[in-house]
Amino acid sequence: MMRTALLVVHPTRPEAVDFSKELISALKTVGISSITNYPGGLPGSESMGAGRDYEIAIVLGGDGTILRAAELVLGSGVPILGINLG
Repeated sequence: MMRTALLVVHPTRPEAVDFSKELISALKTVGISSITNYPGGLPGSESMGAGRDYEIAIVLGGDGTILRAAELVLGSGVPILGINLG
């Protein structure tokens, strides 16, 4: 079973999108697939959807993006790693 990370990315921040692309590649090399809220702009990632499981939520953006990720994982016990780019 492949391990999976949720990437919550602020899609209008170029630094968040650029870093996400690098992160998706790095995670893939260690056997971790990426689910994201912005799959159209992040090659190599899959779209979020009901019933998708992930081990960690990695947030790339500002305070609002971190709050959005908290809403997404609320009650699931999934840890959040926030990288504030705002």
